[in-house]
Amino acid sequence: MKKILIIGLGLIGASYAKGLSKKGYEVYGCDLSDETNEFAVSSGFVCAASKDPKDYIKIVDTIVIGLYPKDIVPFLLKYQPYFNENQVITDVCGIKSSICKIATNTALPAKFVGSHPMAGREKVGIKFADEKIFAGTNFLICPIEGTSEVAVSKV
Repeated sequence: MKKILIIGLGLIGASYAKGLSKKGYEVYGCDLSDETNEFAVSSGFVCAASKDPKDYIKIVDTIVIGLYPKDIVPFLLKYQPYFNENQVITDVCGIKSSICKIATNTALPAKFVGSHPMAGREKVGIKFADEKIFAGTNFLICPIEGTSEVAVSKV
């Protein structure tokens, strides 16, 4: 079974978690809000949640970063020592040019593949999470030169 960690349980991250859990994946969550983490677990979006990504990074195959663009590279720099060569890391933000090259090198030894679901709502936060927001929408995958084809196919 694939194990996935969602970093940031806002609207998009929580919608990913909810949908992936329904599909049978083992999903873990991390958010800075205790209330959000508790809601994610009690609602069945994730099997466990924590404020500290170190609790799960070493046990997952895939990491989905649902943070603001300015927070992605600092996250990768902080937790890089915990990544491994078998992991794929992706993000869900709409800004790519300033992130993908840096993130690809910063995520090593994991493989980073930038992505962006063309989905959203007029409301934000975990309480409005709905995996159906992805139905029928485009999903952009933004590999840069040298990105692992296996990692791209996993994303």
